Amino acid sequence: GQFLLIDNISPGDKELAKTMNHIESVRDPSHVCAYSIPTWIDYLTTANLEVYYLSRFKRKKDYVSWAQNAQTPVAIIEELEQYVLALPETVQTYFEVVAEANKLVSLSHEVMILKAIKK
Repeated sequence: GQFLLIDNISPGDKELAKTMNHIESVRDPSHVCAYSIPTWIDYLTTANLEVYYLSRFKRKKDYVSWAQNAQTPVAIIEELEQYVLALPETVQTYFEVVAEANKLVSLSHEVMILKAIKK
């Protein structure tokens, strides 16, 4: 068998991972957790799968469209926007936060494409 995955991944840094999962869960209450690459590899190994292909990249997201895709209420969109804009500069740099006139325009998350094959 084969396993294919395209999904957000959490950064290796625990504080960045915590921030990312917080942003995701506020935007979309059904969000459980974005896992790191080592965590995914552990899960796959336990399932007797071997990584055949793995690629990671940053995906830029237009903030308002991204939030609206999850049917996030306007009040939550605004609250989350203020949270992101108040993050430390180093965190904003990691998430590639773009703001104009005190409005959040976009941010980026890391994404992984993975293919694993049954051993």
